[in-house]
Amino acid sequence: MTSKKVEKAVDSQLLVTRTAEMKIPIIGLTPMICHSLRGRERPTTPTPEQEFQESLYEKMNGKYVFPSSGPKKAMSAAGMLINKQPFKYGIVKSCIWIKEPFLVIEGDEPIPFSTWVRVGNARIKRTRAMFKNWKMKMTIGYYADVFKDPTQIVYLVNYAGRVGIGDWRPEKNGDYGRFVIDKK
Repeated sequence: MTSKKVEKAVDSQLLVTRTAEMKIPIIGLTPMICHSLRGRERPTTPTPEQEFQESLYEKMNGKYVFPSSGPKKAMSAAGMLINKQPFKYGIVKSCIWIKEPFLVIEGDEPIPFSTWVRVGNARIKRTRAMFKNWKMKMTIGYYADVFKDPTQIVYLVNYAGRVGIGDWRPEKNGDYGRFVIDKK
């Protein structure tokens, strides 16, 4: 008998969570370097061309794509840098999502980009795919009761552009993958 009273009390206290979404196009300020993990378990040393091809994410409908987890992580990291309500890390991480699992990369064809990296104590040359000029469009969903003003999402995405996406982004001591909201 007590359990029924508790269930009714809980039902009457449920809050309706409002969600909203907005479409945001971003444009790269610096080239973006891809690093898919395809081919990672290979027993032989790859050629630069193999590394280049394997650094790209699988094409979708004949178009190059980038996982939406990249911009989402950039927004979460930006929330930590901003570090005030409602931008705190845990809040951004749990209250914002990108609807598309992969974002279509618009712009130039990728080119090979090679550089020396340190792996353990060894220096080896690595080749990745670089998009010199690039754009993406994403649909960001968010809890409207947390982010009450849509301009907060715009501010967060622009700040995330300072963190960057892809390999050798500013968050990882690089200069690649910076972006801003495309106002065109």
